[in-house]
Amino acid sequence: MATERVWAVGVVLASAMAGCPRPPPPAAPARAVATVDGQPISALDLRRELWRVHGKPEPGDASRQPLAEALLDHMIEEKVLAAAAVAAGITVTPQQLEAQWESARDGYRMEDFQATLYAQMQTPELVKARLRDRLLVEKFLEERTRDQPKITDDEVKRYYEAQPARWRVPQQVRARQIVVRTVEEARPLLERLHKGEDFARLAREHSVAPEKDRGGDLGFFPRGVMPEVFDRTCFALEVGQVSDVITSEYGQHIFQVTEKRAEQLRPLSVVDAEIRDVLRQARRQDVEDRLIRELRMKAVVVRDDDALRWAADAEGVAQDGAVAAPGGG
Repeated sequence: MATERVWAVGVVLASAMAGCPRPPPPAAPARAVATVDGQPISALDLRRELWRVHGKPEPGDASRQPLAEALLDHMIEEKVLAAAAVAAGITVTPQQLEAQWESARDGYRMEDFQATLYAQMQTPELVKARLRDRLLVEKFLEERTRDQPKITDDEVKRYYEAQPARWRVPQQVRARQIVVRTVEEARPLLERLHKGEDFARLAREHSVAPEKDRGGDLGFFPRGVMPEVFDRTCFALEVGQVSDVITSEYGQHIFQVTEKRAEQLRPLSVVDAEIRDVLRQARRQDVEDRLIRELRMKAVVVRDDDALRWAADAEGVAQDGAVAAPGGG
């Protein structure tokens, strides 16, 4: 499947800070942590993005440096792609940007949304700028990957035959159960079942389990989905056979297996559409990766490691959340 990229449209907002919202502190002049063809990414922007993606740091958190380096690499990539989108004549309309802005705010009360932005050192203007760039990138990649060769039947067949385990459906059983609280309740019910009374009717009348209204029907299940005691009991029963009283942490159970399905392979005809989708996604990902490599090779990227260390430095964050940017040009 295609990997979700950092520039995917939409902004995931973290939980709001406790307390009343305050306006964000004014952005201090910050030197660039990197330039991409002369276009800066400020150290303050990188710190903001760190807070948005990974939360506010704790003092002395040494893990921020590699996180900052990885995030900067994504920001460089995004800037390269956004510039390529603009050069290709791709635009974002005000209506498209507003729709993404409304989606980012969806589910928030206004005061909570403002508090969330403040907690991440964000402003509406900054968020909209990032949304605009991500929409540009999304449109650019969609345009460049739209016209791909058709997936052939031979490709589908080769993929199917190369991964037989993926299409294997394990053995399954379908079972009913009656659950009561005590052995004293369960034993008389088991005797009535042995005399031929209907399992589903007794389940509806006496079971305390949620599926009682379905006559105790648990549906089909493979090994490993239900509690271990279910597997141990039900997979050992023959179709129609009723178990003894089985004790578990949930109570006293009586099981009856009603159907069994042997392990089987899903046929190619059933999974054909799924395989084609996987192959299309993989082909698109290959095109995207190749395009990004080519654009990165052409771009002139200059990094400032001192500014990068400042952006990642948890000790440089004041108690009230305000930041001072590194000096220099």
